[in-house]
Amino acid sequence: MAQLLYRELSNGVLGACFAVHNALGPGLLESAYEGALVIELSARGLSFERQVVYPLTYRGELAGAYICFLSSKIPGNYHVGVRKISREIPGFYHRQTAGGFSP
Repeated sequence: MAQLLYRELSNGVLGACFAVHNALGPGLLESAYEGALVIELSARGLSFERQVVYPLTYRGELAGAYICFLSSKIPGNYHVGVRKISREIPGFYHRQTAGGFSP
C-alpha cells in the first residue's frame, strides 16, 4: 500500500472542501464554491495560488493552457480542481478524480 505524501496538507484541503459543501449544499455554480473555498483555505492558514496557468504543449509546441483552480505553494505537488456535478459522478470525472489532475 502506498504511503500518502503531504497527509496534513491533504487533510486540510479535503476538510475545507467538505466544510464548504456542507455549508453551501449542492446546486451552485463552480465559481461560488471556488470563492468559498478560497475563504475556507485562507481561514485554515493553508498557502495556495489561485487560477494557476500551466502551458499545454503538444509535440513540443504550445497548444493551449491548463488552468488549475488552486495550486499549493509546494511546487508541482498539489492541485485542486473544482467541479460541479449532478447526483452521480459521470465516468469521465470519476476517472479524472481517480487519476488525479496532472498539469
